[in-house]
Amino acid sequence: MSKPTKAHMRKGLLAASALASATAFSLPAIAQDDGDAVDDTIIVTGSRIPRSDLQASSPISVVNQQDITLSGSVLVEDFLNELPQIAPELTSTTNNGGTGASTVDLRALNALSGSPRTLILVNGRRFMSSDEQGRIDVNNIPSALIQRVEVVTGGASSIYGSDAIAGAVNFILKDDFEGVELGGRYGFTDESDGDTYNVNLTIGGDFADGRGNAVVFADYYNRGEIRAGARPFSEFAMDDIGAPNGFITLGSGRIPGGQLNLGAAGGILPDSSTASTIKFTPDGTPISNDVDGESFNFQPENYLQTPSERFLIFGQSHYEVSRHLDAYMEVSYANNRNEQQLAQDANDITDAPPFLQIPLTNPLIAANADLVTFLSQNFDTGAAGIDDVAGDGIANLPVTLARRMVEVGPRRTDRETDAFRILLGGRGDLPFETNGAPWQYDAYYSYARTNTSEILAAYTSDIRIQRALQAEPDGLGGAQCIDPAARAGGCVPIRLFGEGESSLPAAALAYISPTAIQVTETEQHIASVSANGELFQVPAGAVQTAIGFEYRSEAADFRPDLLLQTGELGPGNDNDPTSGSFNVWEVYGETLVPIVEGQPFFERVELEAAIRFADYSTVGSAVSFGGGGSWTPVEGFKIRGLFQRAVRAPNVAELFEGFVGDSPTFADPCNTAGQAGTAAATGLSIAQIQAFCMAQGVPDPTNFQGDAQVLGTTSGNPNLTEEKANTWTVGMVINPPSMPNFSAVVDYYNITLTDAIDDVNATTTANLCVQSQDLNNFFCQGITRNPFNGQIIRLDQPRVNLGAEEREGIDWEIRYNLDLADVFGDRGFLSNANIDFAHLGNYTLTNTTQSTPDSPPTDCNGIFGGGCTGLGDFAQPEWRLTNNVTLNAGPMSFRGQVRVIGGLTNAFVSTIPDLAAPDTPIETYLDLATTYDVTENVRLLAGIDNVFDNEPPIIGFGFTGRGGGADANTDPSLYDVIGRRFFVGANIRF
Repeated sequence: MSKPTKAHMRKGLLAASALASATAFSLPAIAQDDGDAVDDTIIVTGSRIPRSDLQASSPISVVNQQDITLSGSVLVEDFLNELPQIAPELTSTTNNGGTGASTVDLRALNALSGSPRTLILVNGRRFMSSDEQGRIDVNNIPSALIQRVEVVTGGASSIYGSDAIAGAVNFILKDDFEGVELGGRYGFTDESDGDTYNVNLTIGGDFADGRGNAVVFADYYNRGEIRAGARPFSEFAMDDIGAPNGFITLGSGRIPGGQLNLGAAGGILPDSSTASTIKFTPDGTPISNDVDGESFNFQPENYLQTPSERFLIFGQSHYEVSRHLDAYMEVSYANNRNEQQLAQDANDITDAPPFLQIPLTNPLIAANADLVTFLSQNFDTGAAGIDDVAGDGIANLPVTLARRMVEVGPRRTDRETDAFRILLGGRGDLPFETNGAPWQYDAYYSYARTNTSEILAAYTSDIRIQRALQAEPDGLGGAQCIDPAARAGGCVPIRLFGEGESSLPAAALAYISPTAIQVTETEQHIASVSANGELFQVPAGAVQTAIGFEYRSEAADFRPDLLLQTGELGPGNDNDPTSGSFNVWEVYGETLVPIVEGQPFFERVELEAAIRFADYSTVGSAVSFGGGGSWTPVEGFKIRGLFQRAVRAPNVAELFEGFVGDSPTFADPCNTAGQAGTAAATGLSIAQIQAFCMAQGVPDPTNFQGDAQVLGTTSGNPNLTEEKANTWTVGMVINPPSMPNFSAVVDYYNITLTDAIDDVNATTTANLCVQSQDLNNFFCQGITRNPFNGQIIRLDQPRVNLGAEEREGIDWEIRYNLDLADVFGDRGFLSNANIDFAHLGNYTLTNTTQSTPDSPPTDCNGIFGGGCTGLGDFAQPEWRLTNNVTLNAGPMSFRGQVRVIGGLTNAFVSTIPDLAAPDTPIETYLDLATTYDVTENVRLLAGIDNVFDNEPPIIGFGFTGRGGGADANTDPSLYDVIGRRFFVGANIRF
């Protein structure tokens, strides 16, 4: 990124800081008269051309250092997610589906595939990714060194390259720190849990008579766990079934001891009675579960706040060798350890066929006569195709044993990430000028590498359970596994039916629940050269330009161990390795042209344009571009607009990910009863459908019933192309000279994303195959049917460029700064006191997602449930507001913040009468914070978040789809699930 001289940059930073400090949060910052800073230039996010103020054509939000301090946040995610235009995504309260990283999602455009469509920059340069999807963990950025954060809305890939579909977030770090500063913060909740600790040390100073500066920063952070059982709204899973019961508590049929669902025919119990559902007492005795319907509460062990520990060290320096070379360097290392935890493994043992074989001579089973009688009467009967020999002492179970493996403990994913980055560069004036103004350049190289190891514990293996069940007397009064190889591998006999030590001995747990490990490594190289300066003068001023070249390579390597590759730990834990890389060469240019200056009704008119050519090793060439301008009819009033064509190239996972298995429920388009629906959906005749199904391998499509569930896989696709987005922004800035302390900004935006990359679901894949009427069609190639009966036995769902998203809305800000001396006179502390008022808002007009061009758009604007919320899908209210009042009075600052989240509507409100939660109420949070400078070198901090201890609205767990919450019956990213909490801190400077 090009950069002006050091002196100009410092003045510009001071001006920007002064502007941004006028409010706790501000959208587009407004230039104000502040002496000699008016003529200075700085680089504004969203452009590489230095400007005299922050009034870019793209909407820009600014968060400054005081904002971060008064938010009490140690994590970058916390203060960013308070901005209305940012959709909270992966956070510290994302447990099931979380990755340990914290990501930023402008405009909720990450809906399809979960891939990042917001670019993260540090000092205007692309930051390092943390996984094979290219997601960036913003908590690897040192929050205590942030000078300000600039958020630019709208496609910015013509300026910064791929991934800036929704915009970019730029973290500007301090580069002139002098001294030694020790900081610390402690936070705790009203429930005395989930404590957080943070301590950091900053050491820096100038050298070489002020021509250079170096700073080293070290930070330690520790966050305690909070479990879902510790809050009443999340203690039990709940779902909304409508009248007359409304919300009901849910439990799982996978219960301790095990449960068999034998259907209407039922099973014979030892007392000769029958029951359709059988459960087992702790000692293994079978009894009916038809009466009490026992279920298992799986909620309490889930994390509501995930525990985390992080150590981060960061260093940066620069040295002005001459006006032509200011050499700089950045080095960072972060070690993050975090954990996700879920309830004990809910195992269906085992999917038939093959059937679970239970030798009745297993000494642990033989010890319970009632259990032996039950198994022999029901499952050792010689049933055709199930148990060939009756009475042979081996029971073959034709149904799954649904068992909660409580003895093994909660499932855990322990994750550790090491992230390293180094950047070397130089900037300065080039040895030539245009009209007396020097051209400037910036050149750098950066290298980044991350290594993440994940340990999966307390998941159980059906294969090993089967081996441990097949036991025999050991001749010493005990039992041993029959298979010698299994014994050598640590196999210990189990009974499985019933609970506790007699069913699953402690010595057997390590064998049936082996620990799995998967490792992800990413590597990034970036080389960049850019320059900016004046081309020539026109009557309205100088025509300016910026040009540049950039090379980038990204590589990722995901290595699951054999347990995960073979799927031994069950669906969702079966992954193939992923390895791949790509590189891209890019050239770009940008220009800013003043058209009119100082004319009546045309105080200033500017036009701007940018274009970027990219050549990818994977998708080939891609072009992004943009153009727009601004019109200032009178001083203090500006109208601005911009169109941008943005692109995003597929990441390593989207291109090269190995097969990941699941068991999707789907509708086979060849199913005879559903062929009329298939015809309506595809536009084909039933005769055409039947003929194609027969060609595909269905013996008799006039009398065929397809499976409802199938082995499915998702995978990467090396034939993907780039995503494309068109972005329009139009807005106005009001800052009348007669009211220098007042400003108002309103911006309209529209983002249309096409050719979006996503996984096509199983039903759509099968329908698209039939609709093509071509056995060689891409989607048909992923379908494998049984050659004997025509049933689909495997359905591959690779990623494709068929999705679309649209976001449309309005951002606004109203701000006013009141100098108390102007109201009350020069009285004591009032002579140096002011109050900042800020009101920010976002109203979303359109929020639709489409998986294929033929699929109806899913409207999730202000909707929960029905596929809009749930695991990995987060709620998007129609509107959000942030209101701040900040008092600055001498050594003290005090801020009150009111955050307002608009209500949501249940997706099923029109089809299910009398829902318990047809909608959610408007949610309001009050946060308070204060700082006090005890001395020039000592600052104290204290605050309360969620002052009124608001509980989040309950939207349900989502088994029926009518709720749609995640782990906590709500949306834990959007709403506050922790409750009232306090923080105190101090900074001491030496």
